[in-house]
Formats: sequence, C-alpha cells, structure tokens
Amino acid sequence: MTTENKTIKSLGHYKRKMKVLNNSLKVPIQESIWPLTNFVLKQETISLIEEIQSTIAYLGSLNKSSEALRYVEYFSFSLANRLLSIERIRTRSSRNIPGIDKTIIKNVYDFKTCLSLALLTHPKHIEISSNLEVKYVEILKKDTSKLRVLGIHNIVDRVLQLQMLTFLDPLIDATLPENFYSFRKSRSSLQAIASLFKSIKLSDISKYHLVSVNIRKCFDSITHEFILDKFPFPVKYKNLLVRWIKCFRVLESGKKIKMLSGVAQGSILGPIICNFTLAHLTNDFFMDPFFSKNPVLKNLKGKIRPIQVSRFLMVYADDLMIKVINRDEADYALKKLVNKLSEAGLDINSEKTRSYDLSVKAKFDWLGYTFLALPKKSLRYTKLVNRGERFTRGVNKKYQTVLLLYITNTNFTSIKKKLKEEIKKLKHGNLFPVLRKVNYMLRGISGYYGFATVGHRFDYLQHFVDRVFWRTLVEKFRYKGIRRSGWVARTFFVTTISPLGLKWHLHSPISDANSLKKRNVHALWCVNVSTFFRLQPMSINILPKKLKTNSFYLFRKEFNSHNLRIQERRTNYNYTIVFGDLLKRQKGICLYCNKPLDLFDESSFKIHHKIPLKICITKEDQCLANRKVNICLLHQHCHKNLHTNINYAKSRGLYHNSVPKQDK
Repeated sequence: MTTENKTIKSLGHYKRKMKVLNNSLKVPIQESIWPLTNFVLKQETISLIEEIQSTIAYLGSLNKSSEALRYVEYFSFSLANRLLSIERIRTRSSRNIPGIDKTIIKNVYDFKTCLSLALLTHPKHIEISSNLEVKYVEILKKDTSKLRVLGIHNIVDRVLQLQMLTFLDPLIDATLPENFYSFRKSRSSLQAIASLFKSIKLSDISKYHLVSVNIRKCFDSITHEFILDKFPFPVKYKNLLVRWIKCFRVLESGKKIKMLSGVAQGSILGPIICNFTLAHLTNDFFMDPFFSKNPVLKNLKGKIRPIQVSRFLMVYADDLMIKVINRDEADYALKKLVNKLSEAGLDINSEKTRSYDLSVKAKFDWLGYTFLALPKKSLRYTKLVNRGERFTRGVNKKYQTVLLLYITNTNFTSIKKKLKEEIKKLKHGNLFPVLRKVNYMLRGISGYYGFATVGHRFDYLQHFVDRVFWRTLVEKFRYKGIRRSGWVARTFFVTTISPLGLKWHLHSPISDANSLKKRNVHALWCVNVSTFFRLQPMSINILPKKLKTNSFYLFRKEFNSHNLRIQERRTNYNYTIVFGDLLKRQKGICLYCNKPLDLFDESSFKIHHKIPLKICITKEDQCLANRKVNICLLHQHCHKNLHTNINYAKSRGLYHNSVPKQDK
C-alpha cells in the first residue's frame, strides 16, 4: 500500500484539542440543550474526528497498529465522539427500531432521549458481567424471496459500537488489500465488477481460469477465539468485545440461544470483523512456491520465454473470486483456501462454489451480472447487442475477444416478480403511493444495472411495467363499463406535457393537498428506467490506482471527487422530474453540508424552499417561492437539522423570514 509522506501529530496534541472541544460541548448540555444543533460546534467536532481518523489510518498503513490502538483507546469514548455517534443514530431511519430494552429515539427532534444517552453510553455505566441479549428478527433478502435473520442490539450498545467503529474502521481499512470491496467507505460491488471486467477484457482468455467461492454462514461461523486473539481491539475495553460477541440471541418466540461462534448479523462491528478475518487468512495467498512453478511461456522473437501473469483474489462480503491461469492452479488454490478458512472456523459452500475455464465456456454470473466472453469473429449482432450508442462492450484488440455484461436471468425474473407484486396492490389502493414505490424500485434498478448491455432489457422492463399497470387499472375501474380502457388511457397514459416529450407516459394526477402541488408539479410521472440514468460503460467505476491502493480516510476529498464525477456522467439532466435542474445547478452537492447527494436514491434528499411556502400568501409570493432560485436540494437529515438551526441557515442564505420586496 502506497501512502504519501505525512507528519504524524502526537497523541498529546489531539488530547489538548479534544479537551477544549469537550469543554465547549458541556456548556449546552448543562442547559439541557443538544449541542450538535449548533452547526459550528458540529462542524468542529466532525473536523477533529476526521483529522484523528486520518492519523489512525496513516499509522495503520505503516503497520503501526499498536500505536494506532492508543489513539483508538483514548478517543473512542470521548464526549465529542459519543455525541456524534448519537447524532448519526438520531438522523437514521433505524433510530425507531427497538431492541430488547424497547428504548428508541422517537424522531429527529427527540433531544431528551439523546441527552440521556450521552450520560449512559460510556463503559463505566455498563454492567459488563451481565449477559447481552440481542433481538433476532427475520427480513427478506434483497432481490429474492428468501429470509435472513437480523440481530438488533439495544440502543446503548449500538451507540457504544458506533463509537468504537469510528476509530477502528480507519485502522482496519488501511490494512485491507486493494481487492476488498465490501463494507468499506467509497467501495462498492460495481467497482468489483468493473475491476474483474477490465481484467478479463485485457487478458488472453485461453489462459484465464476463475474460481467463484461462497463462504457458508460467514458472520455466524468465525470462532470467538480467533476474534479475541487476532482482531485489533484496545486491551482496556476487551471486555466490551466479549460482551458483544458472546451474547444471547432472543428469537421472536422468546427462546434464548447462546452464541458459541460468530458475530450477530446486524452488529455494527460485524462487517469490519468479517473483513479483517478474510484479509488475515488470505494475506500473501499467492506467495506460494506452487504458483511460481507455473509460469506462462510465450514465443517472443523466436524464443520461448516466461512472461509475467496476474493472479488475484477478489473479495466482496462472503463472495470470493480467485483468478489463476490453469486447472491445476485452480484446484490447488481452492484446497489452500479451504485450509486457510478452517483456521477461523469457516468453510466454503460447495453448492455455490464454481470453477470456470474461460477457454472452454466463457460465461458465468457474479454479483447480479452475467459475464460472457467470446471471440470477436463469433459475435452476431442480434437483439442483445445491436443497440448502437446504448450498447457498450469490452473489446480486446490484441486477442480479438468481446466481453458482454448484462443482468442475470435469475435477477431479471426476480425484479419483474417484485414489480408485479407491488403494482397489484393498486387493486385495493390509490395510484399515487403505488407509483411512488414503483418509481423508487425502478431508480434502484437503473442505478445498479445501468451499465453495459442492458438497453434491450430496460426497454422490455419499461414495456412490462406499463402493461401491468394498464391491466391493473382496467380491472380496478371495471365499473366504468366497456369503454373503461379508453378512459384509463386518457386519464393515466395519454399526455402532452410529459417531461420526456412522450405522448404515452404513465402518470398520476396530484391532489391539491399534496406538497408537490405547491411546487407546480401537477403529476407524478413513472420513471423511464432506460433514460433515468445515461447508460455508461462499466469501466467508469474503476478506481484510479492511487485511490485503489489507499484508504478512504487518507484521501477523503479525492474519493468524493471521483464519486461525484461518476454521478455527473450518469445523471440525465434532461430528465427533469422535480429535481433534474436542481441537481445540475448544484453539481450534485448538498448546499447545507457541502457533501455529495445520493442521486441513486431520491428518498435520501429533499426539496427545500429558502422562502417558506407558509409565509407566501398572495399568488405573486407563491410564484416567487416556486422559482428555481428559491429552491434547492438538501439531504433529508440536513433539511431537518436546518429547521433546528435557523441562524446558521440564514448565514448560508438558505432561509428567509419574509419575501424580499425588490423581487416581487
């Protein structure tokens, strides 16, 4: 891992700065005021914690874990970190999910509970000897109908774990290999797919062998002995780690089961424990004499010479992908991996483990995508590939191979099934909430699958959604008689004001009581999955080498800039349903916190009126309030915080008490 030279500030330097900050935070607490409603104090707290995180990550990259743990031990339970951890839970939707103690933060304005938690969430207030009980509930897995078990801790333990995570995560993240893409800031499954896509595209597939491995019950199987012995954790608070991993599962029936291995799924520390375990077990995986005995020989200028080949192990959660050059290496790598995993009590799932020889059958599924590599001469322009500019593929000019990438058949079928189930709810409900939920699902589909050879499937999916809506609406309004199909078409489909310029576009009229009506939005339009995001090649997700080999905490600004560039390339600003123009003008940045908005999830941000609508009485004032200059996009939690910190909002020009006379 390469890092730039950086001056490490001493522990005493940060102790002095933290002491001053803690004293500033105590003043409003003594007056029963939540300190982080003061935006200046909140920014000072975030700035200092980010500075300490960067130092810990730098020490971790230099293999100085023992020195980094001193910072973790001292600052994890500081008042500033405690308040910021509670603040993060307060602004999350999971705040109102109770554990066994049934204590929750009722809403974002429940500062009384937050203040009481600030006094409770310190190790000296926790009875370490008492057995921790974790509430277990069953939830649906994403894109499937299968159930998975999720553990919900008490809110006090959630805050304590989040405090430890704040400074442990930089240490673990800095020591992880570059091909670890899960549970890491600014890393994603799309980056893993793009990296594998590029590797296949630039390689000779006749010498390309893959082993796809799935670990059976990864979180539940790691032995407690391995975690307590290997996982870097401050010795002073080791008893907390014992409390969290050796807990009791409380099932919905009330039955209690003691955890003999693993960490509770849903645990805040669980992901970094999983990442550390796999990184520790697979460290120097290819530093083995067996692999060096198998060089690739190539005829170079009439002489047979060995050439350098790349072998790698890519990890995303419990899914691993091993790249080798032949069948013998694949068998050896799999046996070696099984032996390594057994050291921590882990085992592979043989039913989901596959070996692919791309020289024989160059087709496999991974992380929701199907990879298909074939010789260029075998390519036939069919419905799958004949999409003009909307078709992107990897072409290896040297080896004359073409690599196609598209949604797996299983996931596509599951997507259609879920959409159909949601649309069928329209029979016993209103169109507006159903269409809003379907739009949310279509945005997610477009965000994850809006790459590579998906044009034909997106076109079909849009036709499928329109058809199911049409049939459901015709059935719902059967009392309209034999001419109801024409009435449904005129009321919900035929239009002359579609934001996409379409004459046939599903929409739901908005009632006068709806807040969208006040923003001059007269209809909720169905998301067109083909055009919501601009189709881009998968390669845009590949991280630059500098970022790929370093931690997010060392290059925070560079990672954010890279992610913003991808969002700008993908955003279709012509799709001006409610927020398109605002995103373009703000360049995807929240004007309150100056951090990127998540364009793939519309529910994560909110439209804000600088001049509140409630003070606009006349029609002229209302027209002024709905101008683009008066509207901006903010994060949901920023929008709520803004109304608790009006003075700061005024200083940023985001709030006005009255309508300016000169603008009338």
